[in-house]
Amino acid sequence: MPSDPCAVALVTSLRMGQRGWRDTDTPLVQTALSERGIRAQLLPWHENVDWSSYALTVLRSPWDMFIEHLDEFFAWLEHVETQTVVLNAPSVVRRVLDKHYLKDLAAAGVPVIPTDFIEVGQPPTFPDINFVVKPVISGGASHAAQYRAGEVATATTHVAYLHEQGLAAMVQPYMSSIDAQGEQALMFFNDVYHHAIVKEAILKPDESFDVVHKLHPGPRPYQPTAAEQSVARAALAVMSSRGELLSGRVDMVVDANGNPAIMELELIAPVLFLAHSDDGIERFADAICQRLVRQS
Repeated sequence: MPSDPCAVALVTSLRMGQRGWRDTDTPLVQTALSERGIRAQLLPWHENVDWSSYALTVLRSPWDMFIEHLDEFFAWLEHVETQTVVLNAPSVVRRVLDKHYLKDLAAAGVPVIPTDFIEVGQPPTFPDINFVVKPVISGGASHAAQYRAGEVATATTHVAYLHEQGLAAMVQPYMSSIDAQGEQALMFFNDVYHHAIVKEAILKPDESFDVVHKLHPGPRPYQPTAAEQSVARAALAVMSSRGELLSGRVDMVVDANGNPAIMELELIAPVLFLAHSDDGIERFADAICQRLVRQS
């Protein structure tokens, strides 16, 4: 048992500034928890911390681990899960890190963007429409790019680069609805839908795959349709068991037939756009408190 059953570690990183990333929500969550009598601390995952002294360890913004520190992060996770309760659950982290999980969603009947996986050593093929190439493991659209139909040579170089890094590549049609309608993101706390935003396209034509992208451009509040909420819940049900998620974000777009299709699930340390909901900070703090009560 932790020495303080009301102690919460909010896990971040000191290395986000290297890519221009900022976590503006978590300090506000820390304040909200403190107002509820919870000892909440922002702690970098990559520094020496006695994690056993915390009743709950919440993965908030250890985002640099996707880019250059994956092996280090998994060693850290394996250690920390023996010391404290980690949320989201490490079982989910391991399950959704690699976007091959889109195959599982499709097999379960959840609508997803059509995706071809180009495994390491496999020669690539590309559609004759605008398309996207990205790695199966990444964060912040790192090493992802949009291509026009016929840009085969450049896209092949991109795939070869990913294969050199030991990563399979994903090839997807570029969903033109993103340019007109944006990308929808639905947020869930403790398996319950809370709020949504819509954001602008992040991948622009003629940008190299090694560009550092601005995270989540132009977010604004959004009211999802019943169909979008249904698809989001179906996706979460496939990829997680009840109780494994403190928070989750489901990113989707409108397909050519006007129906929602999953782009990806953010179930490790999702940006939750808490400031884009009137009560987002307060309700997320409440969700954390609910998990502490369950453990007591």
